[in-house]
Amino acid sequence: MIERPESLTPAPATAPRAEHGGVHGAVWRTPFGGVLVALLLLAGVEAILHSDAFLYRYRSVFAAGRAMDKVLAFEAQPTAVLVLGNSRVDNGIFPEVLRRETGLEAFNLGLPGAEACNIEGIVARLERHGVFDKGRTAQVLIGLDDGILQRSSGMGYEVYFDDKARLLAHQRYGDWIRANLHLWGYADSLRSLQEPAKLTRFAEASIGEVQSWGGSARQTSGFRAADEVANQDAAQAATQGNTTRQPPDAQVVECLQGTVTRLQRVGVEVKFFFHVALIMVISRVFFRAESWDDAWTMFYAVLGMPALTDAPIHYRSFQYGIVGGAFVLALLEPKMVGFLSRRDLLTLWWSKPAWLRGGVYAGLVVFLTVFGGAAQKSVYFDF
Repeated sequence: MIERPESLTPAPATAPRAEHGGVHGAVWRTPFGGVLVALLLLAGVEAILHSDAFLYRYRSVFAAGRAMDKVLAFEAQPTAVLVLGNSRVDNGIFPEVLRRETGLEAFNLGLPGAEACNIEGIVARLERHGVFDKGRTAQVLIGLDDGILQRSSGMGYEVYFDDKARLLAHQRYGDWIRANLHLWGYADSLRSLQEPAKLTRFAEASIGEVQSWGGSARQTSGFRAADEVANQDAAQAATQGNTTRQPPDAQVVECLQGTVTRLQRVGVEVKFFFHVALIMVISRVFFRAESWDDAWTMFYAVLGMPALTDAPIHYRSFQYGIVGGAFVLALLEPKMVGFLSRRDLLTLWWSKPAWLRGGVYAGLVVFLTVFGGAAQKSVYFDF
């Protein structure tokens, strides 16, 4: 019997299977797989930014973080008296003095740069946590000055603390979106990490506990002395001082009225007190300035007057670094273009696994959020 030769025609190829099962070319190996991974990673970042734990961890870096330190400390141990306000309360009301003079335990919840709408949101949160239930906090003192009745921004309080219903009522739709989408809403504060000192403190707080200057709110009852560090320069003092020339913002006044109504509805006694703002500003400028020239420059700025023509202009080290880095990049550009033109990088990129591509996409979004715009200019250096 003559055997027939085997066919030389190759058998149809079957699709190769991935090492752990599944077919190459499935969704995880397509361009859309990387996008899906990126969206999942960004959703995780968004969830972290929505947590109280994130703000508390970075209380030494962000203003809203130090605010969260105070809020959590007060929620854990409410006192008979709560004092609300901005930095003049933060630095000027010592709960130990109130306890010694009145026998009542007090807590200082003054927040640098805060305005009445921020305070309203915090009071609403405290009410939800039962702080004003019978037998707990019975009195609230609110410090009034020019700044607390002005619309302020740049501290990030509105993203985490402002009442969302109030934002809609005031037709602040952009702020409402920012309050719900924190990666976008908190971008201004995250951009402060462009400064090396801030970025270094952020890294330190990521691996260990770092208190804001002045100490833990649980240990100090929220108070910190004003003159421990020079926390403003002339431009920041001028920005803060500009509010003294503006009438109260009608919507912010409405927030203050809403705060009082909310507190009175739950049986809390509300009292106001006023700051002697000009005397405080003058004393802080002249005691904290490094020289007479710097003191006069800051004083002129606070009063809204033209700055001295010979006032020194200071540049921070990271600004020199940016200029130097741009110069080096310009020198290397021809070689970089030649390298990229000799390789089919797009094909190479799509061949990478989706988890790697997605991680790069998400990392670029976060990087551009932090470093893709001008650094936030707050009215304070540190928190």
